[in-house]
Amino acid sequence: MKRIIILLLTLFTLNTAVDAQYNTQSEHFNNPELLLDYVQDCANFWSGVEDTSYGGFFTDIGRSGNILNSSTKGLVSLSRNAYGFSRAFMMTGDTSCLLKVKGSIGLKFYESTPMGHHLRRVVCK
Repeated sequence: MKRIIILLLTLFTLNTAVDAQYNTQSEHFNNPELLLDYVQDCANFWSGVEDTSYGGFFTDIGRSGNILNSSTKGLVSLSRNAYGFSRAFMMTGDTSCLLKVKGSIGLKFYESTPMGHHLRRVVCK
């Protein structure tokens, strides 16, 4: 009797593990080449709001890409930009995205000053 119970439990466990596999239904997951135009559009959008004077990317921007506040940059946003441009390079092979990654992470660290904490530029080589 114990053997039958163990056999049934084993079969049930194996059957559950096989049924737990998820099959993707999205055509974009099944064919990532459909995302290339979207990825390139996103890279072009964020390239337009790069701060060429001090490095990094502006955070407060409008939907059309206009800069609403040129003194706002955020650490989380800069990290997302670095990730986004590195993924854009991996998917498209566009080497200009690598320069944008350097521009994004070059301004990512805080410096303590008498007036408080400020972002400071770190040279990336």
